[in-house]
Amino acid sequence: PHPTMAPHVSSAPVQRRDADGRVSASDVIGYGVMAGACLYKLPQIHRIWCAKSAKGISAVSTLADTLSSVLGFAYSKWQGHPISTYGECIAQSAAGMTILSQILKYE
Repeated sequence: PHPTMAPHVSSAPVQRRDADGRVSASDVIGYGVMAGACLYKLPQIHRIWCAKSAKGISAVSTLADTLSSVLGFAYSKWQGHPISTYGECIAQSAAGMTILSQILKYE
């Protein structure tokens, strides 16, 4: 393969466990961050939906935030990192796309 190409990465989930068979603390924290990422934009999405207005929300800023999340996800997936290290990018991307669609719909 080309020297700049990433090596083939298996799509099987990576389970890091210590010698006793327990999941590592970093995995637990990673999954906690993923759970929080699923919730942190919901109040903004709800307020836009209830007000039927996205006034005051910058489409450019939201697009940049969404693009950053998408690129972070793509890079980490490509590099074969465990999902607990980049899973929040999926939720952030989905929330950003939802807000962008609301901006386009209501403004």
